[in-house]
Amino acid sequence: MPEFEGRQSFEGTQFHMHELRQMKSEDFDNKNVLIVGAWVSANDLIVNLLYRKETKDLVKPNKLFVTANNITILENSQDFKDNKDNGFLNVKSGNI
Repeated sequence: MPEFEGRQSFEGTQFHMHELRQMKSEDFDNKNVLIVGAWVSANDLIVNLLYRKETKDLVKPNKLFVTANNITILENSQDFKDNKDNGFLNVKSGNI
């Protein structure tokens, strides 16, 4: 789990993708979701929330935010273009 300033005082739910055994609506519904990192785990979570039928119909986050120090591939990717264009998926390089 990455460490960053303010993490300990954040009152929302925090978990690493490897801890996520089941997508629960109470963890995601009507919430803004911040994904820290842009490697395999982050991409798995994005795909689960946006495209995988078993999970995209189960959980309904308000918006997704993704940040990482090296996020160029995700920033330039056309894979999530529709979700980036409509403002649902927000990708930003750098610190939180």
